[in-house]
Amino acid sequence: MKVNLSDFPTVGKLDLRRSFSISSADVSGLADTATTEATKTTNSAADSISQASAAVGTVANQAQSRIESIASELKVNLPAYYSVGLWDYCQGKTVGGRPSNCTRPSASFSFNLLDISKYVSPEFNDLFPSKDTKGLTGSLKLSKFAISAYIVGISTTACALVVGLVTTFREAKSRWLKVLQILSSAIALASILIASAVVTAIYTALTGAVEVVLGSFGAHASLGVQRALQDCLQS
Repeated sequence: MKVNLSDFPTVGKLDLRRSFSISSADVSGLADTATTEATKTTNSAADSISQASAAVGTVANQAQSRIESIASELKVNLPAYYSVGLWDYCQGKTVGGRPSNCTRPSASFSFNLLDISKYVSPEFNDLFPSKDTKGLTGSLKLSKFAISAYIVGISTTACALVVGLVTTFREAKSRWLKVLQILSSAIALASILIASAVVTAIYTALTGAVEVVLGSFGAHASLGVQRALQDCLQS
């Protein structure tokens, strides 16, 4: 999977109300104050309305400045893209450049774009509601299961190969060796198919989450065949 962040975040499309809780309650409270004052005198009502407008404008300006500050921090510290594999992920400094700065391969690897972004800018969550960013966390349990299934598949494939060589070159006629070879082959095939299906599901869901949550702000994701082949060869 490839996550393209070269244009992320596009500040102009961020919603100030949603991002920084400038809710309608704040404005209505100020409007209520203006209405109450209006019952006293027209002049005081006009003053209250002017103060309310100024207050809303000040909050909006502060929110806009804060958004621009967070966006600048993300642009400076996030790479142009992430190349995500089965065991690890790498960073690309430019869109057309080769990936580098790869993490150490791990059997408990899960790509969590939310944690990465929060590490770069702790205020990342302020830009997006937490309910919208849940899909960016990946699935550690499913990732561990998929990696374990791949390990089982590779191990049983090796076992089937060894048994096959023994029966071929030593002309062994043992029925149990043949049963072991068939059983190992079946387990290997099932494990690799299940692991591949789980990995595909994980990254398909993560790709969709990036497009839905961050797509309108300049981030895009796609499933990469090249990185998947690299992982298979490494396995």
